[in-house]
Amino acid sequence: MDAQEQQFDVRDLLDDLAAGTFAAKVSVALQQAARGVVNHDNDKVKGKVTIAFDISRVGQGNQVSVAHSLETKIPTKRGHKGEKDTTDTVMYVANSGAMTIMPANQKDMFRNGEDV
Repeated sequence: MDAQEQQFDVRDLLDDLAAGTFAAKVSVALQQAARGVVNHDNDKVKGKVTIAFDISRVGQGNQVSVAHSLETKIPTKRGHKGEKDTTDTVMYVANSGAMTIMPANQKDMFRNGEDV
């Protein structure tokens, strides 16, 4: 498979966003929302985790800026608490549309320990 035709795996994207911290933030948000729902014994209490992506082109090349937002609504004893966290990451876009932190045609600078 050509590097430009690579498969796009959203798990890889989530791991790359915000220098690897975005996926961890999503995990924590889901845990906190679930814990809040379980701790407040009321059928009407709901937690909410919302992820949003805004994608815009950077210059005239094949890069995009991915603004990624994580919004949480965590049930509490008397209501809910919430937070919205937005950061952005510049990504390279392959011909297939796959987004990666490094360009698809990036060469391995170390080539298995060989001198370059």
